Amino acid sequence: MGKLMSLPSASNPAESPSLGPVAVWAEPGQVDLVRSVAQLAAVTITAAGAPSRGQTGAVAKELGCAGHDDLRSLIATTEARAVLIFAPGDFGLGRDGSDLEAIQSAAARGVRVASLEPIPATLFGQGESSPGPAIHPMVTFMPRLRTARPFREAGEILSQIGPPRTLSVEAWNAAGAGSLGAAMYGAMDLLSWLMGEPRQIDAVLLPAGGSPGRGPESLRDLHGDLTAVIRFDDARAATMVLSDQGGRWSRAATLTSPQGRFRVFDDGFEWIGPDGRKLDELRLNEARRGELNDPRHAQRAIAQAVKDLLSPSPAEAPESTADGVMVLCETALLSARTSQAESPESIRRMLEVV
Repeated sequence: MGKLMSLPSASNPAESPSLGPVAVWAEPGQVDLVRSVAQLAAVTITAAGAPSRGQTGAVAKELGCAGHDDLRSLIATTEARAVLIFAPGDFGLGRDGSDLEAIQSAAARGVRVASLEPIPATLFGQGESSPGPAIHPMVTFMPRLRTARPFREAGEILSQIGPPRTLSVEAWNAAGAGSLGAAMYGAMDLLSWLMGEPRQIDAVLLPAGGSPGRGPESLRDLHGDLTAVIRFDDARAATMVLSDQGGRWSRAATLTSPQGRFRVFDDGFEWIGPDGRKLDELRLNEARRGELNDPRHAQRAIAQAVKDLLSPSPAEAPESTADGVMVLCETALLSARTSQAESPESIRRMLEVV
């Protein structure tokens, strides 16, 4: 039996030196989340603004920093180490290329840009001079389940378990900590990493407060619940249950292989062998089974992503795979609209004529 591990939290600001100044862009309702993330990540907020008209002053006052009314200008001129986008507003939707120019300016100065929402939020409907997919490698989506600490700690175990035959992903986003679209992007990112590209995705969307329908064209406007059955060509399959209506943040994934069952969650993982024995386990933050829906999970996950973003040796940043992940998201959205299984290849053909 492998060694059972119980590790302390990696996000204790009292034990961490300051990682420097950051700028943030958030709605007033996200101020408490932003403040908690900054404390846990040991960063100082030096500038802030809001996508909602007339709210920048309130957000900046609550965070005790300078206000900034324009996100593009903030990204292009800030001297902070990073710009953390909690609510993108219309950023990434423009057709004049100003968003991409701002991101390029930040990259040239060594300023990192990260967002709780995928940017851009669609592969379609972009103008010829708009950022489109080109903006992906320069904006880090956070937090990613695949780069969360439990997965990083489980690298050797995953190599022993081998390729999964089945994968089940659950993602429940709390209010202000990511839309349903963000939950789907993170889940598809994990699916692509563990299992590759599927043959078909059969998805059902239940919009927030409504009945099944076509749904929005953009991940940014996706709210409610989504389930999906995902099929591969070689007798493998996956399922997803995703929502931004679950009240509290929670993420979990379970995969099976001939080597047993591996389950990873916000505070750790466990590996159960084919004979039912527990082969290995990790518990972070001294979590107990009754605390798997700890409301602090969102703050901890985002704070760890910020720390990784600013680390001298950052965790793997798989933005180069972003277009492939977006193809899977668009496939799920298309399936929800047509009420039938769709293939990623159909999305790729549609992109060829856009």
